[in-house]
Amino acid sequence: MMKLVKEQKWGYAVLKEKVDTNAINFSHLQMKINEVEDAQVFTKSMFTYGMDFRAMNQVSNDFLRKVGKCYQEMLPQDSSLDLELQHRLINTLSQYATTIPVLSGHHNKMSKETEQEMFAFEMGNYSVCDVIMIEPQRQTMEVVEHLLHHISDVGLFYIFPNEWAFNNENATIVKSMNIAIDKKCFRIEDYKELQEIDDELYQRILVQEYAYWIISTYWNIQEKYGPNEKEWRIRNKKELQEKLPLAYELIETTVNDIIVAPSDDIMSSF
Repeated sequence: MMKLVKEQKWGYAVLKEKVDTNAINFSHLQMKINEVEDAQVFTKSMFTYGMDFRAMNQVSNDFLRKVGKCYQEMLPQDSSLDLELQHRLINTLSQYATTIPVLSGHHNKMSKETEQEMFAFEMGNYSVCDVIMIEPQRQTMEVVEHLLHHISDVGLFYIFPNEWAFNNENATIVKSMNIAIDKKCFRIEDYKELQEIDDELYQRILVQEYAYWIISTYWNIQEKYGPNEKEWRIRNKKELQEKLPLAYELIETTVNDIIVAPSDDIMSSF
């Protein structure tokens, strides 16, 4: 099974072939929650801005809409941004079937039925890089992190391959990450067991985590909302520029033209 997924997906997550070539109608980007036929667990679907959120029945519509609003705020239709490039990213997410499962509870406590439907996502024609989990503790960075995982792993990966491809050792994001590891700004000890499973899986997860850290730090939201973890030791935009100038420049020349930090109102609502 792993061989089959590896043949179909980069890093066991990102589809190598498009499932759709149509472009999104950007005059109709409303959030609408639909029922999913034949699903026993992930019974809700909400498609917006190229992203499909598949939620368990226990996930409230209010929470799902807040996740969608947070995502939309990261991709505002603002003329100060490069909307042509942004729309290309959104279309890329859609065309490669970027999908985020939204779970009620922790993924380590999934029922057999939930595991089966998650397995169907992993094996099917979807780009699934992570999940969003509803747990008792504050959810702000849980949501932002896993939105960014999909944006970077699929969208940035395809539209900026020289800068953001996690499987390209010469890509700027990989070079920057290796500098951060050498400087001990990004500590990767907790991921070593993944390397024993597969190098490609290990590389993809390392880069997606690093991408989340540098973007959210550049946005200055780590100090206020982020857990102060040993994995990442840089707390704000100024420190990022001083300690990892290549990462800072990468965001300045790519991400800044497309996505922005969600508002304090939406982040504090989780």
